[in-house]
Amino acid sequence: MKKMTLLLALFTLILVGCGSEPSIEGKWKIESVSSEELTDAEKTLTVDFQADGKLVSERDGETREEEWELSEDGKTLTIKSGDREIENKVIELTEDKLVLKERDDKVTFSRLK
Repeated sequence: MKKMTLLLALFTLILVGCGSEPSIEGKWKIESVSSEELTDAEKTLTVDFQADGKLVSERDGETREEEWELSEDGKTLTIKSGDREIENKVIELTEDKLVLKERDDKVTFSRLK
């Protein structure tokens, strides 16, 4: 009976782990912006969403630190920079792809491994 309970508990953990939503945490590289062609400098942009709410972005050798917060429902990403807050709608979030909508632009990122 103990083996059956242990197997059932293990199976439940596996199912819960497989059904979890992808996390925005990690390092992402910009791929495109819907309304414009990226410059060479913009193509170097990476953003690192850290677990403590810090956002570190790097572009063309320059580093910038901000804060980020994802809404409870996972549909709104807020970037805080000083006294300014920018809200982005999360259009798509998978293990390898992040698409945000800021104003009229769709910004696509790919996860760096």
